[in-house]
Amino acid sequence: MVARPNIVKVRLSDEEQEQIDRMVKKSGVTTRADYMRRAALGDTTNAAVAEIIGEVGIALNRFGKAPEKQFERIVFLLERLVDIMQDKEGER
Repeated sequence: MVARPNIVKVRLSDEEQEQIDRMVKKSGVTTRADYMRRAALGDTTNAAVAEIIGEVGIALNRFGKAPEKQFERIVFLLERLVDIMQDKEGER
């Protein structure tokens, strides 16, 4: 195990903490600290992709109730997904 003697305190709103906790669960890492460390150091592509795919699924489930609004949301999310994937390709 890597020694980590430095402590960094971060203040979050309730909404920010809930969003991070959702992303922690989707990313497969075991702790919030591990997720935030990976996010800060650039290893979040899988978590970001999982979050967007989850949001697309939610929008698709709501599509029948407000198709125009949900269609715009889906387009926005898919554009974000493409941006993330293109950024990841550029790193290779």
